[in-house]
Amino acid sequence: MITTYNRNQKLLATINLIAGLCLLIVAAGFFYLAFGFILKSFGITHDETLVIGLAAGAMLIIFISGFLNHRSGVGTYGYHESDLFLQSVSSGGGIAEHYAGRVSAPAYLLTQVFLSASLQWLKARDRLRSLLKDDPELEQRLKLLLEDIDSTSKWHPIKQKLSGSIGSAHLPGANGRYSIQPS
Repeated sequence: MITTYNRNQKLLATINLIAGLCLLIVAAGFFYLAFGFILKSFGITHDETLVIGLAAGAMLIIFISGFLNHRSGVGTYGYHESDLFLQSVSSGGGIAEHYAGRVSAPAYLLTQVFLSASLQWLKARDRLRSLLKDDPELEQRLKLLLEDIDSTSKWHPIKQKLSGSIGSAHLPGANGRYSIQPS
């Protein structure tokens, strides 16, 4: 059970790392092209290092934002939860919302793509940190816990179950996450 869990976590972490790299390339390419276009549109003569520096600065800001979102437990969010979503009740507001959606929906998509690179890497880190020690005694305790949970069809006080059988449980933190430490 532990070996399968660890193998799945390593596989998913690898997928997260590859996805994060792909999203990083997309975001870096976008910023490189966008800053090059903006500087050219304003008639500012520039060399490639300025565009690369501006793109790198934007990527740094995005990575910091992604890290802060991940640390607070937010991650990605739905369009209706974003600041770009307009909600109106009047018919005139509906028309304005329709036209605003033409701008806000692509802007929302870009923010999610940009934040996803750092979030994917942080998910990979979390997956690798959640690997369990391949211990036969822990494996046996987990099997007993699973049998105990399966034998009764009711809600289980997870903090008591986990703390008594496999180690100490810390449920949930301010960010809604939990951690279980094998004893």
